[in-house]
This record gives sequence, C-alpha cells and structure tokens, in this order.
Amino acid sequence: MTKASSHNGYLDFLKFVFALGVMGVHTELAGFGFTMLRGGYLGVDFFFLVSGYFTTRLALEMRRRKDVDHQDAIVRYFIKQIKRLYPFYFVSCLYGFLVRSVINSLAATPIEDLSMSFGWAIFDLIPVQIQGICGFNPTQVQWYVGAFFVVSPLLFALVLRYGESFSLTFAPIISTFLIGLLQMKCGGIRSNGVFVDGIVFDGVLRAVGDMFLASTLYSISARFSCTQLKKAGTVVVRLVMLGLGMGMIWMCFVPSSAGYSDAIFIPVIFLYLLLLFSWRKYSAIFDTALVQELQKISVVLFMIHIKTGQCINAFWYEGPLPMKLFLYYACSILIAWGLYYLTSFATVQLRKGMQLLVK
Repeated sequence: MTKASSHNGYLDFLKFVFALGVMGVHTELAGFGFTMLRGGYLGVDFFFLVSGYFTTRLALEMRRRKDVDHQDAIVRYFIKQIKRLYPFYFVSCLYGFLVRSVINSLAATPIEDLSMSFGWAIFDLIPVQIQGICGFNPTQVQWYVGAFFVVSPLLFALVLRYGESFSLTFAPIISTFLIGLLQMKCGGIRSNGVFVDGIVFDGVLRAVGDMFLASTLYSISARFSCTQLKKAGTVVVRLVMLGLGMGMIWMCFVPSSAGYSDAIFIPVIFLYLLLLFSWRKYSAIFDTALVQELQKISVVLFMIHIKTGQCINAFWYEGPLPMKLFLYYACSILIAWGLYYLTSFATVQLRKGMQLLVK
C-alpha cells in the first residue's frame, strides 16, 4: 500500500461517523422540532479537509509529470469529479421529489409537477445555486455539492500551477483569513446560508478555508514522518492520535453547543490528519469490508437524510421520539445504501449503452 492509501480504513470509518453527526444537527430540519447534535455540522469540515488533502496530492503528482498539459489536466479533473458525484446527486434529488410528493399528498396540498421539480434541480446546479439564484431545494444540503465543485477545481488548478509554493505560503494565509472572517461575520464556521457582506455565500468561504488548509496539511505531512521515532515515541503518537480522534468525535456529538467547538475543531483535525498521514502503521480493524461499505454511502447519506426524516414525521407524527429517531438513522442508512448501488448499477449500464451507440 502507498503511504496515503494505507490509512483509508481510518478515513472510511470517520467519514461515516461524521455523516451521522451531520444528521444529528439536521433533526430540526427533518421535522423533529429540536436539534439533537449542535456540533454535528463540524463533520462537514472533516470532509472538506480530506478532499483538499487528496486534491493537492493528485495535483502535485500531475505537476511532476513532464508529459501533462496543465489546462487539459484541469478539465479532466473537473469532468472526473462530475462523473464521481453528480449521478448520486441526481438520484438523491429524485428521491427527494418522490418523498416531497408523498408528504404533499398526505397534507392534501397540490403536488408540484415532477418534471418541473427536476428542472429546478438542474437550475440549482453549481455555480448558479451558490450564487443566490435558488430554485427548488431537493436535498437541502446541495450547497455542499456546489461549494465542492467550485473550490476543488480551483485548488487543483492553483496547486498544479504553483506547486508547494502555493500550499506552503498562500494557502495557510488565505485559509486563516477566511476562517477568521466566518467567525466574525457568522459567529462560527457553520454555514448559515448567508452572503458575507452581501457578496460571497458563506459555504464557499468555508470550503475554501478548509480545503486550502488541507493543501498545507499535505505539504507538511509529506515532510514529516513518525516512523523514525523510537518504540516509546510510537506509543505516545498512538495515544495522541487516539485523544485527538476522540476529541473530534466528542465535539461533533456533544449534545449542546460548547462555544469553543469552531475554534478548536480545525486545529484538532489538522493535527490528527497530520499524524494519520505521516504514520505508516494502521490498525487492521478498520480495514474491513463493513467499514468500506459504510464510507461508500456517506455522501449519499448527506443528501437524503433530511427528506427521510420529514417522511417519517409525516407518516408517524405522534410516534414516540426515540423510536422516530431510531428510524431516522436506520432508514436513512438503508436507503442511502440502496441508492448507492442502484446509482452505481445504472451508471455502469448507461456507460455501456453509450459505448454501444458510439460503435
């Protein structure tokens, strides 16, 4: 295994855990009448940081190759990201339309035409949605998809053009400034769906701050290695990693806002990932088929859990809260798993069909 891929087991596990945390912060949007995990939104920053790390790694690898045209590489990267995520986005939108139609029928309200709703979803595609021209909101977290597809190619292009001179010099300055700006204007890094100073959507600033910081993280971790430490040192590193990991999870799952989560979470996750990517040894307990399956559905879980919760509350409004919350998590996981494999199968068949038409 390579240095980076050997840690996927840890990352796979944490992606799923933090997706559960994001679900916990959205219980009010899902119709439960309260917010269960006020720090759960921090899980989004984990996803942005990990994405920024691997985006930087790929850009630097491409930069080292002499036969690569930079402009062509940027276009190919963007197309690759569209193929990777957008099929799941559209299937999640379709699921959201169907759930919304069922809820409207229960409430005896007019059901919006499905084709029109899907048209609004196309209109919501980035960069239109994050520029404030909003249409129908099928998933209520599509700002994440939009911010990722704006910032990820930007980071890739900058690192490809300027290399580590960007990730070690400009990236940390820009990320520190933007995270500080969000703290001042929005009271934290949580995306409130507002435009900072009426100009830029706060979710985009959040993505830029996180992913640019992850670019710096990659360059530092590439120069730093824990494997040279003596045996006593390895024990210390393991204990520090365990403490940082438990701290991240605690800040996301703490039942009420502690006030310090925003300020502490980013440095904590930065240090954790620095040690993780610099550490060549890993626990086989995370390198299992179950963990790999769970991480596959993490992003789909992002996009369908709110509508699933709304559906549960529409059908069983008077039900006991603990049982409804259990169904909220259990049904969201099962539906995300089914949609993931349905989308994967449909995508493969569509590509085969397109190849046959071309021939």
